[in-house]
Amino acid sequence: MKVLTTVFTELQSDTFQKVDIVKRNGKKVYQMTNDKGSEVDVDPATMYPIHIKLSNHPDTFEFEKWNNATTQVAPPADQTVVYSG
Repeated sequence: MKVLTTVFTELQSDTFQKVDIVKRNGKKVYQMTNDKGSEVDVDPATMYPIHIKLSNHPDTFEFEKWNNATTQVAPPADQTVVYSG
């Protein structure tokens, strides 16, 4: 929770000063920068943030796999146990 608090405090305290179109992993994205140097890259197709870099944090946050969760296959019925408690 502390990471999310840090991210949202940094991003909500300022308005973005600059928007550029840049390439991230071969894809064109909108890169918004605030006056502290924090960046948010947004996928123009989905309008989801895919990369966040904070001026006051050494790491970046990557969110490139929106809506791409892997599908899990249930085991066969003979390998399951029914429990009613």
